[in-house]
Amino acid sequence: MTNNKEILTNVGQRLKDFRGKICISLIALYEITGISNATLSRIERGFNHNSKNIEILSQAFGVSELEFRNSKINIPPRRRLVNSLKAYVKRENRNVNVDVLLEGKHTSHFLDLYIEDGFLKEFKTIKQICLGIKDEYDIKLVGPDVSNLLKYRIKIGSIETRLGQKKGTFEYRSIKK
Repeated sequence: MTNNKEILTNVGQRLKDFRGKICISLIALYEITGISNATLSRIERGFNHNSKNIEILSQAFGVSELEFRNSKINIPPRRRLVNSLKAYVKRENRNVNVDVLLEGKHTSHFLDLYIEDGFLKEFKTIKQICLGIKDEYDIKLVGPDVSNLLKYRIKIGSIETRLGQKKGTFEYRSIKK
């Protein structure tokens, strides 16, 4: 039997997982939902929260409260979550641009996801990597940012490189550890 503290902790982790899937800050989520940054933080840390906040979060993410609370149910794809947030903002007449809240600054996060999801098992150019991330996560990354992150990962030994088929290009793939 699950006790109340386990339920609160589970809901908190679930909120972190939903936010992580779309890489959104607590402040941005506050702007979308109206639930204060402090309250969102308390929910994530497993402290008491009311069912109205869970209802709002569920509606904003476009899932039922059961889906939001149950860690055994997969979190929907990023694109669906983003579209749900946009629909929520429109439905609630909130003057918020979701795209602006989700913009940039997350190159490392999405490159890591791309690697973790197994998309860099084969050698690929930076252009192919950027296009793959755009297709998979609906995020547009710029080559120089990706290049700098790949250089760092080469240094730490998680990525290997070789000369590309086109003159002056390089290709990258992840190294299994």
